[in-house]
Amino acid sequence: MQYSDSYENSQNYSPQFAKYMEDLAARLFSRYPLREWRIAEVGCGKGSFLRILRKLGARSVTGFDPSFLGKAPEGVRVVKDYFGPKYRGETFDFVVCRHVLEHICDPAGFVRSIAATLKKEDTCLYFEIPISAGYMRAAPSTTSSTSIATTSPNRR
Repeated sequence: MQYSDSYENSQNYSPQFAKYMEDLAARLFSRYPLREWRIAEVGCGKGSFLRILRKLGARSVTGFDPSFLGKAPEGVRVVKDYFGPKYRGETFDFVVCRHVLEHICDPAGFVRSIAATLKKEDTCLYFEIPISAGYMRAAPSTTSSTSIATTSPNRR
């Protein structure tokens, strides 16, 4: 599938999903020092989650999405491109990738590519995917999944 500015997949118009994103951001802020960290969102869509992170006090937020259309939310930098090796010079402390892996043909390769692009070895990675029985056979009764992994034991 080609992800261009004509692609639309926003769920943030749903009050329940908007509340979920706000609650998720609050949980991440309670667990990690996101106010001080440089944050990137791979597959940021329209920047809705980044906007919430800024509202909670994140100082440095960058989104990557080739389908981004419009003006970036205030205080948010959006790169209308795929996150990959050409961005190796950028430094991020926290990389979030929500509802993206299910669109990728080779999710493991995609995750390896993100990890290989990161300049800092101790960057904290957060992935979230909606689960269906066909996508994740190990958890057929689960409706969503989150995972936090760090590339260094020095991060919580």
